[in-house]
Amino acid sequence: MRKTLTLAAGVAGGFAARYVHLPLPWLLGSLVTIMALSLAGAPVRLIPWGRPAGTVVVGASTGLQFTAAVVAKLVTLLPLIIAAAFLSTIVGAIGGLLYMRLTGVDRVTAFFATVPGGVVETTNIAPLYGGRLEPIMVAQTTRVALIVVFAPFLVVSFAGSGVQNPLLAVPVVPWLPVLALLAVSAMVAALLSRTRSPNAWLMAPLFIAGAVSHLGWMDGRL
Repeated sequence: MRKTLTLAAGVAGGFAARYVHLPLPWLLGSLVTIMALSLAGAPVRLIPWGRPAGTVVVGASTGLQFTAAVVAKLVTLLPLIIAAAFLSTIVGAIGGLLYMRLTGVDRVTAFFATVPGGVVETTNIAPLYGGRLEPIMVAQTTRVALIVVFAPFLVVSFAGSGVQNPLLAVPVVPWLPVLALLAVSAMVAALLSRTRSPNAWLMAPLFIAGAVSHLGWMDGRL
């Protein structure tokens, strides 16, 4: 019952954030709502299947954007992408040293708490190397939340309010193909999660959806 109420509160927070036109309302609205309830002492409960289910959706949604044109562009930008990833990892590692000194957490936890990456990715990989989840989730969630909250307003300030998101022009995929994609992705991810495959719940749907989109079998967005 408490898990159901927790989920309902998160959905309500998403609707409220969407109503006031916050960026990423379903993420920030539910995040702020559940965080506020938890800090107030409400009996919120972790939903066991929530994180993998949400990760499958995020992976499939991202993978559908890997059309043939996008893949070709990524190939040309691959050296720059690798260099940027390498540089950002070094900067994150330096930040990890500072975080370790300031908080007293261990080196592995500090690294995964400060390295640029998604909350889901870092919390999935960190336990494999002995990192503690709580400090990592707090640091990464705070970082992502700050970026998500402030970046859209900065973009509007520099580019102007008339700029439209080009993704909105892409047609939405019908429900039936989406459900089939999510079902296949979830099954493959569940099988891979039984191995030591890092972040199977995200990478399996991402690659499956990317292949489907690249081959032209499914066109659109979630």
